[in-house]
Amino acid sequence: MAEDKPYFNAEMQKKAIEWIDQKCTADFKCECCQASQWTLNTEIVVPPVYRKGMMIGGAVTPSFLLVCTNCGNSKFFNAVVSRILPAEAKQAEKKEGEDGKNPSQ
Repeated sequence: MAEDKPYFNAEMQKKAIEWIDQKCTADFKCECCQASQWTLNTEIVVPPVYRKGMMIGGAVTPSFLLVCTNCGNSKFFNAVVSRILPAEAKQAEKKEGEDGKNPSQ
């Protein structure tokens, strides 16, 4: 059963918004439609890795996602670099899938 409490909680979301405010320009516009209204996805996401086929296991890049409210253009920001997640989280995930085997090969 899915857990009701979101992992990317309000405190983490606040940190993400503060980090974006520090790193991005005041006129942070979507490069597709030029709108400047964004929404923060309420989940930490992990884009899949592709190496001659979809990778199952292995290192991941936990990210938070910013979405343009006008056209849906989405931007991934690294959750470890932004210090939303501790660096140890990435290292632990890397150790779990160190073999890096691709079952489709």
